[in-house]
Amino acid sequence: MNLIIHRGTHNIGGTCIELINKGTRLIFDIGLPLNIEIVESDDIKQAEQQCKPNVKGLYKDSPDTNLVSAVFLSHLHPDHSKFIVDVHPKIPVYLSEGTFAVMKSLELFTSNKMLSENIQIINTKDKKKYKIGDFEIYPFPVDHSAPDALGFIITCNGKTIVYTGDFRDHGRKGVLLEYFKKEIPKQPDLLLIEGTMVGSNRVDKLLKTETLLEDEICNILTNTQEWPVLVNFSPTNLDRLISILRACMKTKTIFVIDLFTAYIYLEVRKLGWNIPDLRPDLFNVLCFSGHEKPLKENNQTEFLTKVFKNNIKFAELTENKKRLVLFRPGHIYSYVSKKVHFNNKTLIYSQYDGVYPGQEDKIAKYNEYINNHNIKSHHIHTSGHAYIETLKSFIDHVQPKRLIPIHTLNPEKFQEIFSDHFIELPEDGQSIEI
Repeated sequence: MNLIIHRGTHNIGGTCIELINKGTRLIFDIGLPLNIEIVESDDIKQAEQQCKPNVKGLYKDSPDTNLVSAVFLSHLHPDHSKFIVDVHPKIPVYLSEGTFAVMKSLELFTSNKMLSENIQIINTKDKKKYKIGDFEIYPFPVDHSAPDALGFIITCNGKTIVYTGDFRDHGRKGVLLEYFKKEIPKQPDLLLIEGTMVGSNRVDKLLKTETLLEDEICNILTNTQEWPVLVNFSPTNLDRLISILRACMKTKTIFVIDLFTAYIYLEVRKLGWNIPDLRPDLFNVLCFSGHEKPLKENNQTEFLTKVFKNNIKFAELTENKKRLVLFRPGHIYSYVSKKVHFNNKTLIYSQYDGVYPGQEDKIAKYNEYINNHNIKSHHIHTSGHAYIETLKSFIDHVQPKRLIPIHTLNPEKFQEIFSDHFIELPEDGQSIEI
């Protein structure tokens, strides 16, 4: 059995891992690097395509012979999922039901196809193990800032490989890490573990739990004098959405969301998530025309009828009432055109504070609006990735025979921090015998 990390040994994001045994080939994640370089003359989509991992027999333009056997996706973030849309239709792509629900929602609202043609949905409650060739793959839920994220326990020829995916233990489902540890056989032959926070200079700023974030948001909502309060977060971060909602419920503040956020919220609620319905005493829904159009075109009349009961007009947003209003960069054009001026308000900025490639102009206009309206911003955020102490605890418990760090800019620091363990530092594209 052999391992090839096509990308991930010195990258955060862009992960692509291949396991090979005899004629069976498995791929875990096919993502876009977060540090993609865009020059002014580049088309963003063309630049992204140039970052596609070079894996033979994986994509639609491959001949029908010698294809990859299957693809397993750890979660929906583009740095892990971007290129599954390009996978050959004969290759099954396995992903969790939560990942599928959110990615289908993104397809609906963006009109961009994101999923491949041969999707196989994993229900982690079934604890099913998938047999492909001599491989047995056990997907297991882990705590991350994307809903229904997965880690994997893979066995083949009497050997065990563990791939953590992106994980943590300080989110709302942190206990999942303890369950994952119990499922892993002692001393697996290889541990592929993410190391996003290893060597990061942002650790101290982000060393918080979701529960602590909820308390900080509560504090702002309790002490504010100027309503509404504004909030920016990613609607696909369901942990954060729930933290914000709980803070609103505790302070009797109405949470004003857009159609996109409402749609994702109800889609995951259908999967059995224990979250309140979209009640008018909890939510108002703001209808941006760009969101309403794809819903009408795709016959989402039942959803629209439901949310229109919670509808709030743009003119009502600046009223001095206890509301927490979703305020994202993509909303700025509508707020400006509707003459909505949030002067001297408070903004809870609850996501990554950097700029992703291709988003520079949008973020510049967002910051310009904030500055022109004298909005005071509070960065209240935590990472979706495991901190050093969590990594230590996990590695010490698992006691792998070999460990390879991935999804990290500082793999060499693993040899310093985890010196009691056998750490290997391969290069991208290198074939490693297991």
